[in-house]
Amino acid sequence: MVSSERVRLARELHDGFSQDLVALGYAIDSLLAQSDHSLALKSEIRALRFRVSEILERVRREMFDLRRTQDLEISGDLVEVPSSITNEIIRIASEILRNIQAHSKATQITCSAAIANGAVSVDISDNGSGGARTKEERFGLAGIGERIKALQGELLIESDSHGTRVAFNIPKQKND
Repeated sequence: MVSSERVRLARELHDGFSQDLVALGYAIDSLLAQSDHSLALKSEIRALRFRVSEILERVRREMFDLRRTQDLEISGDLVEVPSSITNEIIRIASEILRNIQAHSKATQITCSAAIANGAVSVDISDNGSGGARTKEERFGLAGIGERIKALQGELLIESDSHGTRVAFNIPKQKND
């Protein structure tokens, strides 16, 4: 994605969802300040407030990620791969790396990418706690799978107590 488009999306997140979540948080704070609620209800309202704060923090991290430059590069003959595909691959790999950072407790990450005849293969491994799998309440790996499928690619996830390996292959796009 072009840098200016990333900045525009970050701005839209800030001016839209982020501000809406802040307003929702203030409304919840106002409910908490009312003294006529039972302790059980106040506890539920407080839990809701914490959840809104967590969501707001995730939106802020996404805004930050959109505004910073990409910190993952694919080397090779990029002339073979359209820039739109390259940008999508970088987004997929960045999400994998964010998941590793957030969940795996890894101390080592290995990342490799290869380009041959317009097809791209990426392999990312870590020595973390394992357990990577798609989950109903989480959308990281599901979103990664959806992006790869949209490019007619294949995804492999291997995960055990010694770490996780996520590999994907994107074939040369037919309309190149």
